[in-house]
Amino acid sequence: REFFDKGFKPLDITTNSLPKKLQDWYLLSFAEFIKELEKKKVKLSLSQKAEWEDYFLQESKKALALKNSIDNTDKEIDVMIYALYGLTEEEIGIVENS
Repeated sequence: REFFDKGFKPLDITTNSLPKKLQDWYLLSFAEFIKELEKKKVKLSLSQKAEWEDYFLQESKKALALKNSIDNTDKEIDVMIYALYGLTEEEIGIVENS
């Protein structure tokens, strides 16, 4: 959300109406990102695309690193909770597959 709030104010994009793909913009390639913007009727000039590509790639790397960190922390917490409750491998499988 911050990516759009800060970076796209000049393009008049509101985060309230973003489709799921644009909410998860950091999972897209730059070309896919541009296609999704065009679906929202946002047209960028060639110079704007060039300017935004570097910004997009930098912010995407940061967002993916943060997502990976959060995912790893979630896994660590899960392991701690399983140990706290003394769950067996079978019980852990049931929890993770539900």
